[in-house]
Order: sequence, then structure tokens, then C-alpha cells
Amino acid sequence: MKPNFNKITLIPVREQVAAELRNVIFSGSLPPGTELRQDDIAQKLGVSRMPVREAFQILAQEGLIEYRKNRSVIISDVPQNYIREHFEVRIILECEAVLRCCARIHNLDELKRIHELQKQAIEKEDIKQVNLCNLSFHKHIWDNAGNRKLASILENLWNGLSIGTVVVPAVHVHKSFEEHGLIIEAFAHRMPEQAVEIMRRHITRSMENMLLRPTKK
Repeated sequence: MKPNFNKITLIPVREQVAAELRNVIFSGSLPPGTELRQDDIAQKLGVSRMPVREAFQILAQEGLIEYRKNRSVIISDVPQNYIREHFEVRIILECEAVLRCCARIHNLDELKRIHELQKQAIEKEDIKQVNLCNLSFHKHIWDNAGNRKLASILENLWNGLSIGTVVVPAVHVHKSFEEHGLIIEAFAHRMPEQAVEIMRRHITRSMENMLLRPTKK
């Protein structure tokens, strides 16, 4: 039976767009100085111009893009220190979310369902759906941590697939899928410290992948 991906819970569209752009910037797929056009991005991502405009505002506040006098938007030169700090904050907050979630969550059916959908997407080599499942897995943990502010901050920090230029996507998604399974097992056995350690390794690996790309120090 074909899985119903439409029922996966996602973050707001503006945050999804910001995550896609943040991932492109972090991975070095587009070099500093590249102009970003609202219409082009909206068309590529299949969204309206409004969430793209809102995503630009988010990234401008973070210093990842900048507005020129003619209102054009270009990618800033992001130093490695920024990327490291971004992921270090994610590690702190996501580990706290995992710790809280492990103490609160009693039904793992939804996490298992998302994990199965991710497996099917990987088998079909559908990277877009893999990404949706990855996001939904993390968001389910945030939403069950019992702190709305924590969940909101993590949504703002989300950075997509976190695939750097030196990482083969297939390698990344298989490793990510494996780690998600280990987190579910740790939840099932009420092992919060183990779940936290897996999440720490999970995000640290993404950080190290990003830091391997050539960039300004």
C-alpha cells in the first residue's frame, strides 16, 4: 500500500524554506555573493513568494544573507565559526528535547510509523520524502518534550538534510535512518542517557560534515 506522506507533521512553510536555503548555504552549494531570487526559489520549492520572502527575513537576521540597496538578496560569506556555533546550539537543545521526551512519551507508534515511511522513501531513493520524514521525526520529539518554546527555537534552527559537499547523500540518509532507529529503541527501553548520546552523535556528525567544506575561517 502506498504510504500517505501528506499526514506527516511539518514545520511552517517559511521555516521549511529557510531550512532548505540554510542547508544550501552551509553546504557551500552556492558560493558567497550568489544572488537569490524569490521567484526562482518559489518555483523550485513549489511554494508561493510569501514564505520565501519570510524565509529571507529569517536568514537576514541570522546574517546568512544580506539585502543590497537595490533590494537584491545575496548569500553572505559564512565563517566556519558560525556553522560550529549553530550546530553546538542545536546539540544542546535537541539533547534536552530528547531527555524530556524520553521521560514523557508513552506511545511510540507515530515515531515508528515515520521511521517506516523513511525506510520506504530510502528504498525508492526519494530524497525529498526522506527529508520530510527526517524533519517529522525530529519534530515529533520536539513536540513531545513538553516545552513549546524549546520546540519553536528548534524549528528556527532546523537546517534540512545537513548534507555537505563531501558527503554522499545515500551514505548520510542510511546513517541517519539507523540512528533514528536507535533513538526509538532507547525510548522503548527508557534509556534517556543513551538516547541523548545517540542524538549528540547524530548532530555532531552533521556539523563535522559541514565544517569539512572549504570556507572562510
